[in-house]
Amino acid sequence: MQPQVETFLELDLWPRYKEAVMSGAYDPGTGRVDVEQHATEDAAKAEADVDLSKPSKAAVRAALKSPEECDRMREAASKQGCPEMIDYCRDCAEYEKLFSDADRLTKAQTMHRKYLSSGCDYPVNIPDTQLKAIQKKIDQPTATIFKKSYEECLQLISDNIYSIYLEMQAANRASRAAGAPPVCTPKPAKTSCCTIS
Repeated sequence: MQPQVETFLELDLWPRYKEAVMSGAYDPGTGRVDVEQHATEDAAKAEADVDLSKPSKAAVRAALKSPEECDRMREAASKQGCPEMIDYCRDCAEYEKLFSDADRLTKAQTMHRKYLSSGCDYPVNIPDTQLKAIQKKIDQPTATIFKKSYEECLQLISDNIYSIYLEMQAANRASRAAGAPPVCTPKPAKTSCCTIS
């Protein structure tokens, strides 16, 4: 007897997606129902013309859409001691793609435990008003529950991390031009949070 291989169709998300399409609750031909969280066509066109050589929220947003650039941005954030900011933005972008209330609830509660709850392992620094607004809706999360905190994090990344990211990009280009392998920071060895003496 061969082991059963799990395919995408057998995953938990597929039946809910199929059910939503068949019931008419979600029409993939017309796009999402909750379009207020997505950029308009004009904003999307403007984003395509973003100057990636200067720090800005739009430049950060564009860089985070590429998995490779997102990893480089995370490396730059690690140099500043805040890689969780990139992880949080990545999770917020994934959350925005969800359409099912059940999926949103699961993802929202996971994100809250990971980044926003008291004593969490990867705390993200957002204004208290935004944190309280998220906590009020965490049991019935809306499509835009993390939108303001996501925008806040994009601004913080733009102000504090993007210039380091640009320096790393310039160093990589220079090393490639010289024929050397790309410059990258070695990942620090994992250590425990406590020191025993």
